[in-house]
Amino acid sequence: LPYMKETKIDARPLKDPLMNNVNGNITMYSAVEVIGGTPIALYNTTPVMAVKKIGKGQIVVVGDHTIFKNFVQYEPVFTYPDPNLKKFTENLLTSIGGREENGI
Repeated sequence: LPYMKETKIDARPLKDPLMNNVNGNITMYSAVEVIGGTPIALYNTTPVMAVKKIGKGQIVVVGDHTIFKNFVQYEPVFTYPDPNLKKFTENLLTSIGGREENGI
């Protein structure tokens, strides 16, 4: 997949509970193809996020090592926060038993 210091990759979310209320693309910066599992986000036609059920749980694979760095301001590449990444992260954390408090 394309990668340069200032290249944005827009991952298109697919239908999955982890993508509930994600209302647009998730910005990624160094995405790689995720092989295996069920895709939950694509770059063009390439899976860049996937889930796989293991026993009673699941593994979530995000093919971007910068995905959580996106919550820190890093000019001129990105700013805090990508609202769709924020919603995906909230969905991910609540899926493992967390809960939102005071809108955070």
